[in-house]
Amino acid sequence: MKVTKPILVLACAVSCSGVANANWLDGSPYVAGGLSYTIYDGLDDVASDGDSVDYQRITKNTFGFMGTAGWAFHGGYSLEISYADFGEFEINEAVDVGAGRLETKVTGSFTGKSIGMRYDWLQSDSMNVYGRFGVMRWEAAWESDVVYAEPGLKETSRLESDTDGSDLYAAVGGQYEIMRNLFAYAEAYYLDANFDKDGFSTKERVYAVFGGVMYRFGDVARPSGTTDRRTREVTACDPKYKDISGIMCE
Repeated sequence: MKVTKPILVLACAVSCSGVANANWLDGSPYVAGGLSYTIYDGLDDVASDGDSVDYQRITKNTFGFMGTAGWAFHGGYSLEISYADFGEFEINEAVDVGAGRLETKVTGSFTGKSIGMRYDWLQSDSMNVYGRFGVMRWEAAWESDVVYAEPGLKETSRLESDTDGSDLYAAVGGQYEIMRNLFAYAEAYYLDANFDKDGFSTKERVYAVFGGVMYRFGDVARPSGTTDRRTREVTACDPKYKDISGIMCE
């Protein structure tokens, strides 16, 4: 018994430590949704040279939205998937051709599905900051309406096109718990989109500022957002195991 008891104590300490720390997969699901103010930084590169047209207006600032679903693991890490629509952009151009005028209007949108990781840094009982990083599969689609008009003549045509790709995104933000498990958040977001197919060779970086709400499911929500149903640490000296620990815990 003198040999067996220390072995049992060690085994209990290891196993109880595992119970105390729990499985790192323990956590909680969450959903989030927010609106964005988006800036399409690279539209000037896909539009005509401003000196070659008589009129040009580029609408690169617009509004969009993003929805996210994820699972928060123990320790502040999360795995999440998202869908984003960054909103519509426009390019309007016109050039005088002899007695007529040629007008072009391009209207497009930028959407994407992403998967990535998130990490929360605890700041206080109700507020924390976080970072996000992952890969987005995006698609840019647009329509081009071309109108040529002169006295007694008007011709119109429409062209539809699109391109897509997979690129990295990154975001940093903060959230505040406005009521139990319900958080308001704001974040800065960047997508490093690269038009490198379908005849394009240009960067189309997307910047956005998001604001919205997030709800975490679970019985007990810690400030980091993970769920922990345990109320205290379990050790080898817990009363439940004292018959094994014996004098070592007295």
